[in-house]
Amino acid sequence: MKAFERASGAHPALGQGVYTYADAEKILRLPSRKLRSWLQGYRDASKQQRHPAGEFGVWDVRGGRGFNFYTLMEVYVVGQLRMTGVPMRKIRTARDELARRFNTSYPFSQRGILSDGKKILVALTDPDADSLLTLDQTGQTAFREIVAQFCQRIDFAPVTDLALRYWPDGRDSSVVVDPLHSFGRPSIVGTNISTDALSGMVIAGESTEMVATLYKLDVGKVEDAVTFELGKAA
Repeated sequence: MKAFERASGAHPALGQGVYTYADAEKILRLPSRKLRSWLQGYRDASKQQRHPAGEFGVWDVRGGRGFNFYTLMEVYVVGQLRMTGVPMRKIRTARDELARRFNTSYPFSQRGILSDGKKILVALTDPDADSLLTLDQTGQTAFREIVAQFCQRIDFAPVTDLALRYWPDGRDSSVVVDPLHSFGRPSIVGTNISTDALSGMVIAGESTEMVATLYKLDVGKVEDAVTFELGKAA
């Protein structure tokens, strides 16, 4: 059963966050136009329907469309696959195959599938393979490195193995996206202080030292928030 229905009026589950395309663009640094096409599909110039990368739970929110944290993580993986030249048709087939074999609604957001990229790659190259644990390494090193780097930015839940929180600027930064804190907005780790609240004050003219004092934070954490909000980190 799908986690969320597409019908208007459906609501996200508590603790899974709510993200619009604008939110995802900021967090993942991917164009919202591409994110929308991957999650909902589109019609090309010839009016031909182009299907999305899978059956994602997308619902009406804030006058637009929204999705949960697991889908946010999945669409990042879709983006990495597309940037390495994988056709959307193969991505869709691989995701469906992985969801079926591992009985999960979020295959691109699960530790056992993302861990080193092997299961994804086998599903992409041979979705009818008897085992997703065997991989021909030829020509796949680059993508495995991309996935490995991505996984280094994710904490996974010990019980479900699903993505738990995401470090958009890497673990050297104190900025985290955690659906259990600040309603899933980018925030300072271990707090409910959003990055936009901190950076907004700095941009308005307050010194980082003053903002840090007001929020009882280290100056470095305020600087991390400003760096993230201005999109300067890699």
